[in-house]
Amino acid sequence: HMAGKNNLREISREEFFAKLTRPYASLSERAKMRAMHFYDENIRVRNARNAILHHDEAAFLDAVNDSGRSSQVNLANTMVPGQYVGSPQQCVDTLRPYAGQGGAIRMMGGGFAGTVLAFLPEERADEFAETAKRIYGTSKVTEVKIFDQGPVIVKK
Repeated sequence: HMAGKNNLREISREEFFAKLTRPYASLSERAKMRAMHFYDENIRVRNARNAILHHDEAAFLDAVNDSGRSSQVNLANTMVPGQYVGSPQQCVDTLRPYAGQGGAIRMMGGGFAGTVLAFLPEERADEFAETAKRIYGTSKVTEVKIFDQGPVIVKK
């Protein structure tokens, strides 16, 4: 509980950060870190949306990468503590060098059993996918393409 509130949505980002260093018996350091992710993730989502609307690919990829780092550091939900091998975080760390400049890779959803999402320039996508398949197996890699006209329904 902070400022007599039960939910983060009841506390402004400014008020939260102003009171962050005060001791609260009912507010653990982990809860503070997760709250920091909550507030800053809302900003990153707006930044990513604006980047998409303005066709700013670099800003979008920065938002994705920043969000992934915050999940790892602030949420600490990319692996079960002490179980790095086989974790989504190990996959991100293994594949990040192959994403290279102009790419983004992060763990998405599912808490400790999430998936890994990678955005790559078209000219490197095939090589990245083949590398991921070689390391993790063909059945564990799904390739998707983003069409120039945006999302569309594809029926088989």
